[in-house]
Amino acid sequence: MTDITILRLPEVLIKSGSKRSTLWHQIKEGIFVPPIKLGGRSSGFIKHEIEAVIAARALGLPETEVKKLVRNLVERRKQSASKLLQELVA
Repeated sequence: MTDITILRLPEVLIKSGSKRSTLWHQIKEGIFVPPIKLGGRSSGFIKHEIEAVIAARALGLPETEVKKLVRNLVERRKQSASKLLQELVA
């Protein structure tokens, strides 16, 4: 089982160097990974996904490539969660 670390918004803002409104705009545009719901009014970001997006930007990848990366990360998130649930239920 993979260890997943959840970061809260203040940590993500520090790591990304973005302001709150900029981060939400980037999420809406598909160039930053969206948070996951933790329950009620609580959400968080998966640490390795945040690090992957930051690394892509550090490499200077164009926005179109960053969008592809974000889509792939979200898809892998769903696949990993589904697989984990199947393992736990079996």
